[in-house]
Amino acid sequence: MTNKQNFNMNENDNSKWESISRPRQELIKLGNRLGITDKLVVLKRLILNQGAVRENTVRIDELFQKPLDEWKEQVREAKKKHKPYTLVVGDVVGFDKGICHYLNTLSESIHGTDFLLLSEAENQNGKIDFKTIIVPDFLIRRRKAPSPNVIATHEILVFLERRTALKWCVSNYLGQNKDLTLDDAVVWTYYSYHVAEYLLDQLKPQQAILWNVFYDFHHIMDWLCRKKGIPTIYMEFGSIPGTFSLEKNGQMGRSYPGIHSAEFANLPVSKTDLSKAEEVLRYLRETRLNRNSQPQNDNINVVKGRLEVGRPTILFAGCNDYESGIYPYTRESRQQSPVFKSSDEAVQFLSELARKHRWNLIYKPHPIVVYLERVKPCDEGIIRIDDVDINELIDISDVIVTIVSQVSYISLIREKPICMLGYTQLRGKGCTYEAFSLRDVETALEKAVEDGFTSDQQVKFRKHTAQMLKYNLFDDLTDKGRKFGQSMERAVHFLEDALSVHGK
Repeated sequence: MTNKQNFNMNENDNSKWESISRPRQELIKLGNRLGITDKLVVLKRLILNQGAVRENTVRIDELFQKPLDEWKEQVREAKKKHKPYTLVVGDVVGFDKGICHYLNTLSESIHGTDFLLLSEAENQNGKIDFKTIIVPDFLIRRRKAPSPNVIATHEILVFLERRTALKWCVSNYLGQNKDLTLDDAVVWTYYSYHVAEYLLDQLKPQQAILWNVFYDFHHIMDWLCRKKGIPTIYMEFGSIPGTFSLEKNGQMGRSYPGIHSAEFANLPVSKTDLSKAEEVLRYLRETRLNRNSQPQNDNINVVKGRLEVGRPTILFAGCNDYESGIYPYTRESRQQSPVFKSSDEAVQFLSELARKHRWNLIYKPHPIVVYLERVKPCDEGIIRIDDVDINELIDISDVIVTIVSQVSYISLIREKPICMLGYTQLRGKGCTYEAFSLRDVETALEKAVEDGFTSDQQVKFRKHTAQMLKYNLFDDLTDKGRKFGQSMERAVHFLEDALSVHGK
């Protein structure tokens, strides 16, 4: 390879392509698909400079291998206990919101297993009462990853090439960290895999509870659990505020209400169930209960000042594409978002419709995507707002649109029509407008603007709420003034049933 050769190439550059090893060719192909080959580290540093080779090895060792080796001591210590573990994985301490208390209560209530948390939080703050192992430094969440500026070795590239499922994680991690190179993401994925594999092989947990399976490391953990026959429970905040979700199937479009939509919609509810659901909806509407504290500012008036009077107002609520199963966009992503590859792509399409129909279009990106600085610049006609009370924003809108954001439930609670572009628990429940192909989006939006939140949709949403609280969601045990959703006893039964079914 000559001094001029670098990674700004593709498989059509035959003279350069044949001189590159097959594993690195696969990496370049991945970069081409992601449109980021210009971010790759120049290979000639390794080819021509042996000092650079040694420097790269030292950096990988310091940033990844040594933290991994030190972390393994925690696992070996935990292995000394003989009672089977229920493994909990997530940054639940870092963004608590009632999760720690719920898990503590759950761990005390279930017998025959000890809970163990693989914590991704930097500080534990004494919030968890059961055994905790903290991940190696390179897996700590809620802080932007510095660029290690490393180059994936041949060994790492070969390892990745043989495990195609890990390429999803490389793309996902890179998407969330704009300052990293593709090589950085490959090395991170390689060592993340070894964290997950070592933990599962050493502790052999009875089951795993994953908080948000769409996070890249959790995707690895889920994949390995499936390979090793470890039953997995998927935990997240419930679609209805004040609840948690525990699922055996998956999240949102992959949840039981999402996959078996018609079956779930036919589950029986009594008049008492419906009456309680109505009370809960009224309570949520009046209290504006939300798992995220809403900003106290005057920004809603800034938005109002930009609206064209007399025009319908469409609000598009963006998703955290990186933790919603949308990015990178693959065949599996279509189980969440069958039409659009990203929130940015969706809002761009909506802006064209808004110009055509003379609608006001407001875009509220997901807070995490704003934090990651991954929101693309908007067209001039789009009113983008980041820091505003979502309830106030919904209230001034005529129609709310989203792919899979749970803003959909808040909108229905506030009695506003919602147009769904992706699959969630609301799929097929008759309480939303649905557009699951590109040709249906315009028609669905026109109908939503014209008809609003119909009386039939209101009836069906009340029934859906009753079914979710009775069969799917669990009360979060927080001091919110009232309880709704399934009890802790039902949660214990749910976990025990998952174990017994797996053991048959």
